[in-house]
Amino acid sequence: MRHALLPLVLVAVVVTGCRPPITITTPQGKVIYAANEVATRVERLQAAAIAGEAEGTLPTDVARVFVQFSVSAAKTLQALPAGWGTSVAVAWGEAKRQIPLKYLNSPTVATAVMAVDTVLAIWLPVSTGGA
Repeated sequence: MRHALLPLVLVAVVVTGCRPPITITTPQGKVIYAANEVATRVERLQAAAIAGEAEGTLPTDVARVFVQFSVSAAKTLQALPAGWGTSVAVAWGEAKRQIPLKYLNSPTVATAVMAVDTVLAIWLPVSTGGA
């Protein structure tokens, strides 16, 4: 039972942590804040993948997919802070399709994968003008 609650608690923590501070009131500020939140989660994913590969829990080819996505997403977020959404979301979907499920669920990266999924679900509408 306790293991079933862990993902729910994690999602609740991530969701509550993904709201802009009340001092950010402009649409442009919210867009930049959203891009920064996504960039932070993507950086954590990359760090987890590198650590997993170094520890031997992720094969090099799997870690490479995570790192290539992270580098690409970081470039997109930096170049298009107001228009990153579709590009990053599509790239994330493509990266996940290349990685066997057992590695997506690996303890080494599972939390980071879930964080990227969650932050994209929350902030994608902001990046595309939907919120």
